[in-house]
Amino acid sequence: MHNGEGPLSPATRLRRLINSPKELLVCPGVYDGFSARIALQTGFEALYMVSHFTQWMAIKDRRADRNRRAQEPPPRDSAMQTSA
Repeated sequence: MHNGEGPLSPATRLRRLINSPKELLVCPGVYDGFSARIALQTGFEALYMVSHFTQWMAIKDRRADRNRRAQEPPPRDSAMQTSA
């Protein structure tokens, strides 16, 4: 039992949910903050982040950064500039 000294840590809450003999713990897989909010508003007490989607998003972000850098003009060297 919680002794009332403050809120439970997320780890303690999860441990209690997992060890609860009363019911089955159902955790939907979520992909981002939006899908996590939907799952929590629907009434789920726990969630898990789907790892293959997380990895795909990281790869997609790296590719987008690389493509963006490739489209930028190269930096101008101030020593190469001449005044008119």
